[in-house]
Formats: sequence, structure tokens, C-alpha cells
Amino acid sequence: MSELRVRLVGAQRRDETEAAWRAVEAAGPVALACSWRWTETWLRHYGDVVSHRFAIADREGEPVAAALVTRSGGSRSLKGRTLHLGTAGEPPGESVVVEHNALASVPEHRDDFARALLARLRRERGWQRLALDGFAPATHSRCCAPSRACAPAPRSTR
Repeated sequence: MSELRVRLVGAQRRDETEAAWRAVEAAGPVALACSWRWTETWLRHYGDVVSHRFAIADREGEPVAAALVTRSGGSRSLKGRTLHLGTAGEPPGESVVVEHNALASVPEHRDDFARALLARLRRERGWQRLALDGFAPATHSRCCAPSRACAPAPRSTR
């Protein structure tokens, strides 16, 4: 079996993302809170004010997982620059507070997607914290063990 490949897709490529996301949904059950329908509705309300992009995972050329990746905060925020998975990251006081978040994935690829997505995000600069808003505690332990996995990779001092 080939390796899972995670690519980050800009917000302007929503049509391409929708096609991949719907292919994931067709391949296996996806919870409502991480469905394309839910995500698209959230984007209609917050997409203009919350910086976002999409993560799509492919195996052997077929999409097997998808996630919304949003960004909140900044240098003046007490929480710092934060990445969120799923429908989260709204401005303070305007949140719908997601309670049952998950990754849209073909079930047998969910854990691999979580690890591969985290590894991909860790290679990026410009964030200080990863928030798993509304994810079950089991997701935290599968995705973020060891504990430093939920932080960006350290910068080289050279």
C-alpha cells in the first residue's frame, strides 16, 4: 500500500476541495460535524473573517481524508497564533462552539491522516499552538503523542 500524502489547499480552491471531500464521504461514514455540508455552511458564515485552507489526504491518487485548517490570533493575542482543525477559530464572542469535531476520513485511514496532517503542519512556521476544538480526548492522545507533537517544530539556531 502506498504512503498517505497530505496536501494543503488554499481557500480559493474550494470547488476542488469539495470534490475531494465528497469522495471521502462517499467512501465511508463521516460524522455530520466534519461533513462537507457542515463545513460549507460554516464557511458561508465565517469564511470571510477566519483565515482558512484545506488539508486533503490521498492514497494511490484517491482522496481518503479531508480537514479544514483555520488560523486565529496574532502577535498581540494571549493565546498566540493558533491553528485549529475543523470548524473553529472564529473571532471572540462570535463562535458557534463546535462540540463534536472529527476528521473527515475513510475509517481505516483516520489515525494515519491525523499523524500525517500533524507532521505536515509541524513543518510550517508562523503558529505557536494547535487547538483541537471539540475533538474527543482519544483523538488528542492518538494525534499528539508524544506531547510535543502538537507544537510546531523547533527553529534551527543556525
